[in-house]
Amino acid sequence: RCGSAVRDDDSQSNGDVPQYRSRSTAQPDAEAEFAVGSAARQQRLDEALRDLGFDPCVLTEDVHFRGSAALRMYNSFILPKSKGAFATAELPQRASVIASSIAFKAREMRSHEEDWLRNHDKSLVEIDKDQKQRYPLTIVLDNVRSAHNVGNILRLAEAARITRVFLCGITPAPPNPKILKTALGAADYVPFEQAGSTLDVVAKLKKEGLAVWGIETTS
Repeated sequence: RCGSAVRDDDSQSNGDVPQYRSRSTAQPDAEAEFAVGSAARQQRLDEALRDLGFDPCVLTEDVHFRGSAALRMYNSFILPKSKGAFATAELPQRASVIASSIAFKAREMRSHEEDWLRNHDKSLVEIDKDQKQRYPLTIVLDNVRSAHNVGNILRLAEAARITRVFLCGITPAPPNPKILKTALGAADYVPFEQAGSTLDVVAKLKKEGLAVWGIETTS
């Protein structure tokens, strides 16, 4: 059985990627009506996914599925948000139906992501042939939840032609549709990497001889 799909966003140890928790399916109180039977529902759904050849642990552990439709469907089945959804989730064949939808959405997302990344690599090669060397600056984003903010930062990174951007923790990454919409095409031309631990990335950069500055916004 996989770990819970609704652990806290900042729960991580030894540099592991934190498991994503959607705010709409956050862990309810133990006495909440719709939490009853959640472990049994998760077990049924996991078994149905494995019958389709899909590893359910990928949804909760793979950074690429954060915020995806597949993960939202998975969490919503385990923790229904209404009496009607709860009653439907308890139907005998419902786990199989949801599993088929999740597997389809996951394959669709992977296909789209692979196509985008292939085009992204081509774009980087083309632009680096035509333009000067990149500015020796690296941006590290630490658990930036907003995809729109990430898109804006990628636009800035493209304009400044910085070396790369690290997207750490729960920070979403291209080809997230909200990022692509806000980045206005800039995401195609910015080298980026995803990482589970911001501290590990900072330690790596310091070993490479880079000076590190921290910037924080407060309300």
